[in-house]
Amino acid sequence: MCDTTKADFSQPLPRFQNSSANRALPRLAPSSDPAHDPATERGTLPLPGPYREIVSLGRACQPAYQVRHRLGVTRAHVFDWVVTTDSGLRHHIDTRLAGFFSPDHLIADDEGLVRDRTTGTTFLHEFPPDTDPGISMTKAAPRIAALVDRWLALLASRQFVLFIRQHAWDPDALTSAEALVTSLCHAAPRLRFRLLYLTSPDRFQQAPDRPELLHRVLAQPDPPDWRGDGAAWGRLLDEAITLPRPPRRVR
Repeated sequence: MCDTTKADFSQPLPRFQNSSANRALPRLAPSSDPAHDPATERGTLPLPGPYREIVSLGRACQPAYQVRHRLGVTRAHVFDWVVTTDSGLRHHIDTRLAGFFSPDHLIADDEGLVRDRTTGTTFLHEFPPDTDPGISMTKAAPRIAALVDRWLALLASRQFVLFIRQHAWDPDALTSAEALVTSLCHAAPRLRFRLLYLTSPDRFQQAPDRPELLHRVLAQPDPPDWRGDGAAWGRLLDEAITLPRPPRRVR
């Protein structure tokens, strides 16, 4: 899945042309969190609350950072440190990460960011500026492959999982959240999960809580900070980990 032997990095990567995925993405600072380096990863079981795993689904680095900072979780997952569109994330889940980080799928945009040509998923940390992309690809591929395997193992499990997703750019957050729940249900029929879906105040729509889905509002700090509002995150996570286990789904 992460084979680099077919890639020719002697020429520049083709420019990203998919306008639906090439909308303005935030320029995030590289994470200073040591958990960004899998060599420092440590288990944190038992986790607070009823969950065996607490997993970030992006949009970018903020949820993963806050889960680590607030709850001490350092077990990495594949969407922690990449930027994903709402539809792009669902595509990766629906296809079981087929072709994820494959050199045949990667192209560079006009700003030099490396993205997946189909979904627009952006790899901010795997290709540092002014570095040889072939060397960067070779260095990152084993780690990405291990995270893909971890994701697939999670989907095949019966664990109790809290997923956290920060809404990205789809116009309707409620529809996007429902579609994400559907993708997760289809991809992981035995998994018991709850999705904490976070939306900015200007796009937030009130919706009833369900066992598998919580809609909550999350404002960003002013001035902007890629790490987010720590106090707001603390309140949201404190609420989520005090809820009982989601019930078993009827298939």
